[in-house]
Amino acid sequence: MQTRRSNKTKRFLDVVLVDSDDEDGWQSPVSNEPGDENFAAGDALGAELGAGADAGGEPEDDDDEDEEFDSDVDDENVGEARRRQTAGTTSAPLRTGKRRRDYHELPVYPLESRILTRVYTGELKRQARNTALRDVMYGPQYECAKLIWDLRDRWLDHPVLPAAVPRKDPMGVLPSPWVPPHFEASQEAAACEWYRNYRADASAVQRSHAMVSKTGQKLIPEAEGDVITLLGPLDGLEEYRLKQGDSIALSSFNLPVDAPGSLGEPPTGWIFDVGGLVLAMDWAPIARGGEQVLALAVIPHSDQAARREGDGDPLQEESSAGSIQFWGFSGEEGTQERLPRPSRRLPKFLAAKCFDWGRPKRLQFCPVPLDGAGICAMLAVLCGDGRARVIEVETLDHSADATQFEWVESPVATLGITDDYNIQATCLTWTGTNRVALGHSDGTVTLWSIHPCQLLQRHAVHTSFVLDISSGYPSQPYLVASVPVGGSPALTDLSQPTSESTFIPSPAIAFQPGLLSWNDHMQGWIGTYPLPGPGATALAFLHARYFVQPRTMTILPSAPMSLSAAGPHPFLLVGCADGSLWSFNALTRLFRLKDEQTVKLKVLEHEFRRPDAFELPDVDGLGPPLRGATRVVQGFRPVVNEDPRVERLREHMRRKKAQKGKTKSGKRRGRPPKNPPGPDAGGGVDGDAGDAAAGDPWVGDPRFVIHEPLTRVAAVAWNPNVDFGCWAAVAFGSGLVRVMDLGVE
Repeated sequence: MQTRRSNKTKRFLDVVLVDSDDEDGWQSPVSNEPGDENFAAGDALGAELGAGADAGGEPEDDDDEDEEFDSDVDDENVGEARRRQTAGTTSAPLRTGKRRRDYHELPVYPLESRILTRVYTGELKRQARNTALRDVMYGPQYECAKLIWDLRDRWLDHPVLPAAVPRKDPMGVLPSPWVPPHFEASQEAAACEWYRNYRADASAVQRSHAMVSKTGQKLIPEAEGDVITLLGPLDGLEEYRLKQGDSIALSSFNLPVDAPGSLGEPPTGWIFDVGGLVLAMDWAPIARGGEQVLALAVIPHSDQAARREGDGDPLQEESSAGSIQFWGFSGEEGTQERLPRPSRRLPKFLAAKCFDWGRPKRLQFCPVPLDGAGICAMLAVLCGDGRARVIEVETLDHSADATQFEWVESPVATLGITDDYNIQATCLTWTGTNRVALGHSDGTVTLWSIHPCQLLQRHAVHTSFVLDISSGYPSQPYLVASVPVGGSPALTDLSQPTSESTFIPSPAIAFQPGLLSWNDHMQGWIGTYPLPGPGATALAFLHARYFVQPRTMTILPSAPMSLSAAGPHPFLLVGCADGSLWSFNALTRLFRLKDEQTVKLKVLEHEFRRPDAFELPDVDGLGPPLRGATRVVQGFRPVVNEDPRVERLREHMRRKKAQKGKTKSGKRRGRPPKNPPGPDAGGGVDGDAGDAAAGDPWVGDPRFVIHEPLTRVAAVAWNPNVDFGCWAAVAFGSGLVRVMDLGVE
C-alpha cells in the first residue's frame, strides 16, 4: 500500500538556540544515518518552504495544503529531493536575510495614534465590582471604605431622584462627608476676612455705576418674538404664550397651579423666558435665607445662527457688549419632614450686570458663601475677548419691583495671559476663595490669585485647546481635571504639579464643552467617556485616585450637551441634543453587580419648532411676532440603564436566528424557505424606515440624528445649597428655563 505524502515529510529537529532573539535563524543538525532518507527528504522540503517564506511570499491557505496532501504522490519529485539532500555532507543554517539585532537597541516609537503605548496595570482591575471595587478604589483605610458604603446604603432605595427630606433623615441630602467637621464655617470665616482685606485696598475695588432701565434693556439680548408653549400631560396639552420675562408656576401635572387640571396642588417649579440662548448658569452659594439666586450667561440667538457669505463679520459679537442676568426664586419654609418647596410667587429678574468685554461664555460662582460679609457672592466670567473676569455681586433686593441694571467699568480681577501672542482663556474653575484655575487655547493650565491679582502657576498639560476644566473642591481643591479637544484627559495636582499628574492612556476627541463635573460624595468626576470618535454618547466616572481607568455610568440615546453632578447627593443630571433630560443615581450604578440592572429616568423632553414648520392662525397681522413653538412633556417611566441599542440588537439576533433556521429547513428538503422576505422588508429599496431599522440594529441609530438646534438642553445645574439640594435648573435652546424641585416625597 502506498503511504501518504504527509507521512513522508514529517521532520524532527534538534534546534540549536544561538541566543534569545526570536528572529535569529536556527541550524539543522547533520544527518548521522545516510540511510535515513525519509527525514532527509523532509529537511529538504522544509528548506525550500522556508526559503520561499523568507523571500517575501505569503503563506498558503490551509485548504490548498489539504488538497495537496490528498492528491497522488509524485515519486519522481520525491526521489529528486532525496538525491539533492544525500549529495551534501553538511547542513548550513538557513539564511533568512534578517540582520542580527543588538540587545541594547531601542525599538522605534510607533507614530500611529491608534497604537497604545501606555496602559494601566495597577491594583484596580477592570473586572472589579461591588465590594472588591470599594476596597481598592476607596481603601485600604477601613474608615474610608465604610464611609462610601454608608453613602451607598443611604440612597440605595432612590435609584433615579433624591429624597426631599432634611439632612438629619437617614435618606436625606448631605454636605460633603469627606471634609473635617465645621469645614464650611471655617471656610466662610476665612472668606469674609479675605473680603475685608480686599475692600481695604482701594486700588483693587470694583468700579461700576447704575443705569436707567431704558438703557439697560438695550444691553441684554432681545427676543425675536413670543414663544408658544404646550404644557400638561401628553394626552391633554394646553397652549400658553410666553414673551420675554414672563413666567409660570407649574404643578406636578406640568400645568399652571391656577389651571383646573392642577387640582390645587402646590407648585413644583417654574418656567420662564429669558429671550436668548443660555450658554452657562450657576446657583449662588447662600448659607442662610430662603431666597435663591440663579445667574445666567445669555446671548442672542443670532450669534449662533447660520451665516451666509456677506452677512457681516462673524466676530462682531466677540467685541460687543455682554450681560449676566440674575433671577431670584422664593421657597416656602421647610419642615422637619420635608425640604423647602417652591412657592407660588413667580421668579423675578432681579438684576443685570453689563460690560464691554464681549459675550459671556462661561460663569461660575465662588463655592464659598460670602453672604456673611454683606454681599451675595463672587462670580467668575469667561468673556468673548479671551480673558476671565471676577466680579462682585452685591446683595440683591428680592422685593424690588424693577430690574437693577449696572455697568461694570473695572472688575475685581482680570485673568489671562498677555505675554504670549493669541493665547486665550477657554474655561475656568474655582479652587478656593482666592484661587481660580484657567484652561487656555495652547493647552496650558494656569492658577491665579484674585487679590493680589497675579499668575501663580502655568503648566503645559495638553497640546490642543482645553475644552473643560474642573477642580475637586471642597475635599480635593488642588486636583484639577482637564479635557482637551484632541488628546487625553489629564489630572494635575497643583500642589505638586511637577510630580503628581496622570492622564487616561487613550487618544480621544471632544467637541462639546460643559461635560465635566465633580461630585464630592463619590470623590471623582463624571464626564464623557474618552473615545476617539465624535459619536460618543457614553458617560464615565473618573475617580481621583484611579483617574486612568474610567467606569461607564450610562449610554445615552442622543449626544450629551450638558451635565451636572455638583449637588449635595450622588445623582446626575444630563441633557441631550434631542431635548431629553435624564437622571440616575451614579453611586449605585458604580457599585452594581455584574448581572444587576440599574435604572434611569427621563425627567422631561423638550421639542422646538420654528414658525415656518407649522401653520399660524390668521389674525390679520395683529399681535407680536412669533419665534416658534415648544412642547415640554414629562411623566416618563424609568428604564434600564444600559445601551439603548442592546434591545434592538437582541431583536435583530432573534430575527436572524429564526430566519436562518427557516432557510436551512427549506434547503434540506429541496424547497424554498417558508415566509420568504418580501420586497418591502428588511431595508430594501421600497422598505420603510421601521423595517430597515428592525433588520439592521445600526440603521436609524439615534446618536447621529440631527435635531433642531434650539431643541437641545443647553445647560443644567443642581443647587449646591444643602437645604435646596433637590432644586435643579434646566435651560433649553429655545430660550426657556425650567426650575424644578426634583425631590421625591
